[in-house]
Amino acid sequence: EQTQDDVRRLEEEFRDVFSSELGKYKGTPIAFSLDPNIAPIRLKPRRVPFAIRPKVEEQLDKLIKQGILEPVDHARWETPIVTPIKPDGSIRICADYKTTLNRALQQSAYPVPVVQHLLHSIGRGTIFAKLDLAQAYQQLPVDEATAEAQTIVTHRGAFKCKRLQFGISIAPGLFQGIMERLLLDIPGVVPYFDDVIIAASSKAQLWTRLRAVLSRFQEAGLKLKRNKCHIGVPEVEFLGFLINASGISPTPSKLKAIKEAPSPKDKAELQAFLGLLNFYNLFLPQKATIAEPLH
Repeated sequence: EQTQDDVRRLEEEFRDVFSSELGKYKGTPIAFSLDPNIAPIRLKPRRVPFAIRPKVEEQLDKLIKQGILEPVDHARWETPIVTPIKPDGSIRICADYKTTLNRALQQSAYPVPVVQHLLHSIGRGTIFAKLDLAQAYQQLPVDEATAEAQTIVTHRGAFKCKRLQFGISIAPGLFQGIMERLLLDIPGVVPYFDDVIIAASSKAQLWTRLRAVLSRFQEAGLKLKRNKCHIGVPEVEFLGFLINASGISPTPSKLKAIKEAPSPKDKAELQAFLGLLNFYNLFLPQKATIAEPLH
């Protein structure tokens, strides 16, 4: 109960960070460097299955209202949308940039951190927080030329995208780079895309670290998705691992998948199974020797 009261006070103090509006990063807008030798590509919109059209309409309206999308007559680059369905049944509007803009991007992607390195850098803790940044990349504004280059085409026409979009090949690295620079010197804090893990050895230490992180987010204009944040908990799940006072262990669901995996019947199935094992290399010091005959 005490912790709940403290969390409520924290939410009150950092009301901006926990508000349900979309965050807007106050740093320099993202600008793409495009290869001038690659001619802009304009593709036609793809047909949206009738069954999901209402959900797509709803998402488009939301993104327009949030100021992410702005209707345009046409643009030099036009990319059709794809609509993956999220675990909660809602739809995410992404663009198929691999057929268009990604071909012309000149920036090299920021290196995505290796999971094992991240796990080591968390350090030991007995109390944790896990924070989730709402709509991740879409909190990052882009400059005018980039907004136009990211233009999407839908059954409702074309929209330029004024925030960084899902599907841009360098988006994960750009976002990760900003998060790492923002939180660099706070001990026990590990950002991984839109998740941030905070580990501490006492509640007082956790609160100090948490407040430092929330202050940085507040200054930067970034916002969290409150219902996906866990604060002051004895363990957190992170990238398929459980982290608690005992250390790091595989999550039960991942272990179940390995234990219940059917015997591979061909090379492709064997490779898939070995890939499943690779995920937990950390806990299998003898794996190379044992799995050698399988290779």
